[in-house]
Amino acid sequence: MTLTRLCRTISGRGTNEGTAGHACLYLVGQRSIALSVASVWEMLIKSDLGKLTLTQPLREILIRQQANGISVLPVSLDHVLRLEAFPRPPKDPFDRLIAAQAAVEHMAMVSVDPIFAQYPVTVLW
Repeated sequence: MTLTRLCRTISGRGTNEGTAGHACLYLVGQRSIALSVASVWEMLIKSDLGKLTLTQPLREILIRQQANGISVLPVSLDHVLRLEAFPRPPKDPFDRLIAAQAAVEHMAMVSVDPIFAQYPVTVLW
């Protein structure tokens, strides 16, 4: 399964088209693929607000993804402090935090959201 397909599966795109947005952001390193815990938090919030429809419980989706070798990247102090060097967010603090994680970890991001062009990170997709 490609990262694009994985992202669509986790974010629920296709079940509630247009509302999932960029809830799912993968970070890709030389030898690893990670899902930011900030993305998990954002998906849970959007699901609770009815803005994201998941086909299965989020916990089950994450367990399956971890079994497939995708790790969950926690937020560290270095990630948070990198925010000082980033442009202020228009409205979504999750975007800025995940971009900071990508920069600190030297990972590329997988996202369809054009907002990430303003950050000093590599974006795939």
